Amino acid sequence: MDALTFGSHRLVHLDLKGAPPRVCYFEKLFPLLRTWGATGLLLEWEDTFPYNRELSQIGSNGLSSLSSGYTVQEARHILQIAGDCGLAVVPLVQTFGHMEFVLKHDEWRSLREVEHFPSSICPSNPRTLPLVKSLIRQIVSFHPDVQYLHIGADEVWHLGLCSVCTKRAASSKYGKPSLYLEHVLAIAQYIQETYPYLKIIIWDDMLRSIDLQVLNEHYIGKYVEPMIWHYNPRDNFVLPHELWDKYTTVFPHIWAATAFKGATGSSQHVPIVRHHISNHEKWLEELSVHVNKVHEFRGTAFTGWSRISTWMNPWQVANNYTNPMQLENLVPAFTELLLELSSLEGYLRFQMESIFFSSMIDEWIGTNIQPMKGKLMELKQTTENQIKLNSRV
Repeated sequence: MDALTFGSHRLVHLDLKGAPPRVCYFEKLFPLLRTWGATGLLLEWEDTFPYNRELSQIGSNGLSSLSSGYTVQEARHILQIAGDCGLAVVPLVQTFGHMEFVLKHDEWRSLREVEHFPSSICPSNPRTLPLVKSLIRQIVSFHPDVQYLHIGADEVWHLGLCSVCTKRAASSKYGKPSLYLEHVLAIAQYIQETYPYLKIIIWDDMLRSIDLQVLNEHYIGKYVEPMIWHYNPRDNFVLPHELWDKYTTVFPHIWAATAFKGATGSSQHVPIVRHHISNHEKWLEELSVHVNKVHEFRGTAFTGWSRISTWMNPWQVANNYTNPMQLENLVPAFTELLLELSSLEGYLRFQMESIFFSSMIDEWIGTNIQPMKGKLMELKQTTENQIKLNSRV
């Protein structure tokens, strides 16, 4: 098999959160993607989708002044353009981690696994599954002829931390892995019962550390197809050595995912071309070694991330558009830097006193040290204020 044609699917991922393009852009882009060999789109709408009824607040029909998305007519036009170009659409809707687009809203705040962080939904809350089902129903009903549905389920940073989940994990034979698998299975079983024609894809990262026995005892391979993602270049491209053997034992169908942009830092403005080419080349080598172990290798998704996280720039601060989970790590860093600057100031004063008059020392410290300390104290205070606001993401 030609290494460039592993599997029958070559999906291009469109991450619409953060900066969704105008529809006219897709009219130019989709024909090019088809010409270049793409067979479909992995379409991650997030809050640009025109959710309605009980979910109206989440998507483009919501009232947020910062949200930009698509009307029903525009979203249908996007799907029509894709269809006219011969590109199959695989919608991606997050159902576990990366739930900021839902959990940032007050109405669903109580579903957070950790109250201060809107990233992960609590699998033990009785309102969680009905919400996820509503998201899935609206997405599936909007996409005609859909054959695959990607339910995300990656990077569940906060798992088994609320009081109920802690007790569930403690009483479970396999602890937190069971919490994860039981939630994914509940969603997958609902999809299989409601839409038996749909094949279900999930990101694989949360499965990597779960033992083979645990995966088999939960029968996860009957319900989902893992998409193995890895975005590093050749020099530090490392998948667990037992991953392929474990997955091929559990899952009859497997996908892979590379990255053509994003995934190289939260403040990256321009894709690092060499990084992504190296990633693709290494993936071709990886597949040439392992793909024959898979009962059916479905294909590859070329991911392109638009907003992998929000840190803290002046615009985000002015609009309270920051992520408390990301900012929490900055406070101890600023505190440590302030301590180091204070220590440096004391050392310099002591050394300079034997040479210079105190007025000159004050001038030098005031010119070179105090402005840095002032800026750091300002940044620390801004960060603490943003965390207290628990602001939008």
